[in-house]
Amino acid sequence: MKLKKVVVIASACLLASGVSVCAQTPIRVEVTGQSTTQHAASTPISVTISNTITGTVQVMIYDVNSLDVNGGVPSSSIGAVTISGTVGTSGTPLVEVLIADGDSSFPITPPELMTVGAIDFVGLSFSSTALRDITRVAVAFGGDITGSIEAGAIRRIQARGRMVSSTYTGGKITGKLTATAPDRLGVTVGAPPASSGRGTRSAARSPRRESRFER
Repeated sequence: MKLKKVVVIASACLLASGVSVCAQTPIRVEVTGQSTTQHAASTPISVTISNTITGTVQVMIYDVNSLDVNGGVPSSSIGAVTISGTVGTSGTPLVEVLIADGDSSFPITPPELMTVGAIDFVGLSFSSTALRDITRVAVAFGGDITGSIEAGAIRRIQARGRMVSSTYTGGKITGKLTATAPDRLGVTVGAPPASSGRGTRSAARSPRRESRFER
C-alpha cells in the first residue's frame, strides 16, 4: 500500500564536496522515535532500537530512489541487516520490519502486492531470539533475495525480478525463510512469472508466482 509521506526528506540531499550524500549512502533506515540514518548500498547494516520495546516499533529500510519524489525506481541493493534491541517485560512489544518502497506502509494481508524498495537483498537477522520472536517482516525487492530471513512472523516476501534492456532478470529467493513464533501469520512469497525466472521459499521449494504458506 502506497502512503505519501507528510514531510518529504529525500527531495533535498546534502552536498559534500559537490557530491550528493544520498548518492553516496542511498539506503535509508527509519526507526520509530529515532533519527533517520543513511547507509552505503550493498554493505552490512546494523540497526539498534534504542528504547526498551514495550509497544509497536517500526523499522523501515529502503533505497531513497524508491520514493515517488525521487522517481520511484530503486537503483541500489541492501546488504545484510542485523537488528538489535531490548524486549520489555510489560506492554505488548512488537517490531514491524518493512523493507519496501519508501512511500509504503506495512501490508495488512499477505496477498497485498508491495512496491519494491531496492534491487537485491542479502538477508535479515536479529541479535536475540527474544527480539526475533516479536518481529513480523514484509519485504519487496526487484531482484534477488540471497540471504536468509528469520522472524517471528513473515507477512510477505516478494522478489519479482525486473526488466533490464528488454531482458527479464532476477526474482530468485535462494535464502532460507523461517517464521518462529507460535502464533504465526500467513506468508505470501511473490516470485516472478514461471517463464521469466524462479522464486524459492527455500533452496528445496519453488512456489508459483504468488504462493501462500499458512503458518
